[in-house]
Amino acid sequence: MTDSTVQPVGLNVAIVGSGPAGCYTAQFLKRALPTCDITVFERLPVPYGLIRYGVAPDHQGTKAVTKQFDRLFQSDGVRFAGNVSVGDHVSLDVLREKFDVVVLATGLYGDRGLEIPGSTLPGVISSGQLTRSFNRHPDEDPSELSLGENLIVLGHGNVAIDIVRLVTAPQALLAGSDVDDEALAFQAGRLQRVDVVGRSSAQDAKFDSVMIRELAGRPGIRFRSEGLNEDHETTDRTAAARVAALRDLADSTVGEALVDVTFHFGLIPEAVLGTDSVEGLRCISTLEGGQPQVFAADAIVTAIGFCERGDEAIQRAELVGADTDLDVGILDQGLFCVGWLRRGPRGTIPDSRADARLVVDTIIRNLEVTPLKSDKGGYSSLAGAVRDRAISFEQWLRIDRVERDNAATDRMRNKLVDFSHMRQVASGSSTVTEEAPTPPAAAAALPTAN
Repeated sequence: MTDSTVQPVGLNVAIVGSGPAGCYTAQFLKRALPTCDITVFERLPVPYGLIRYGVAPDHQGTKAVTKQFDRLFQSDGVRFAGNVSVGDHVSLDVLREKFDVVVLATGLYGDRGLEIPGSTLPGVISSGQLTRSFNRHPDEDPSELSLGENLIVLGHGNVAIDIVRLVTAPQALLAGSDVDDEALAFQAGRLQRVDVVGRSSAQDAKFDSVMIRELAGRPGIRFRSEGLNEDHETTDRTAAARVAALRDLADSTVGEALVDVTFHFGLIPEAVLGTDSVEGLRCISTLEGGQPQVFAADAIVTAIGFCERGDEAIQRAELVGADTDLDVGILDQGLFCVGWLRRGPRGTIPDSRADARLVVDTIIRNLEVTPLKSDKGGYSSLAGAVRDRAISFEQWLRIDRVERDNAATDRMRNKLVDFSHMRQVASGSSTVTEEAPTPPAAAAALPTAN
């Protein structure tokens, strides 16, 4: 990054989205342009987007990245403006009028559709829905996501493994997480079989071997793999490690098997079976001489990728113009994009950090070529109605404190889900969490680890 001599004093920057890409962008911008004023807008009253609601709730080490972002928002010249939806409460055009630089970091939260016959039947659930439900996202209702006794997970990536790990997790292994116990209760004690189905071979699957090894030794879970094709020789060390992890997993059963988990390779979904709801899945084989297979299922979780949601207020395709260069994050003069919105739904949180650095370098280079006058009013020039509804970082800390104080002894927090209650807590007029609805009486306790 270049030195601060290129920066105009009082540069006003708006970042839309407070997930990892948006927060890293603010972090790098503040280092490069120390006197700039940055406002990070967020639709929800709470920050951190994907980290709070998209990372598996039992991966608290990954979520701990928010600690550095806490320090960022408590530093001078970086403002959190939660509870402000760009496109609803303030338009993108207004932001571009009021701020010198606007960076879109809104992510891609749509789940890629299955697009086969029967894929719209009740019981077809996206991995995003389920993960957000386990993370107590305000937009999700866990009572609508029953998995039943026989579950199919479609996909061979890390998200699919996250789903397997969460739905088979004994209570003891969720200690210290921020998983939503209401969502767990709706699934508890029912699951008997999980089939993990994908078209790739074991060697070509996208999940990491370390994710597979994390499943090993879980009490009451028996793992198997079909179509592993161990005789296939490979010089790819990553592929070999993946196969070895699957092989070792099959030998890791502890105690009586209460749930069977089977990995299937080389199968392409052909049709979801059922009349009024999911009853099964028919697949065709990619292997030579392979036969079609039919799986019984009460629910199917699709973990086959993410895409842009058609109902989002900001659509990247509508912003692409003659000056667009997505390779470096440019959408238009003074308008940039970062993270999944720029590069598509791939990569991890460290990849978002690298992406933010790339886009900030682009912004700095643009300022060197075309210095800005810095005559825009920034956050203080927005309509009073917008600023009045915004929840500050200090107010978020009140929500954070209430969530932590009201958590069960083995949970990190008990997340608030009601927007009006969040605002009450943020304003200091409430210090208790809302009561969770009573789960179905039929939901039994999950198995415990001894």
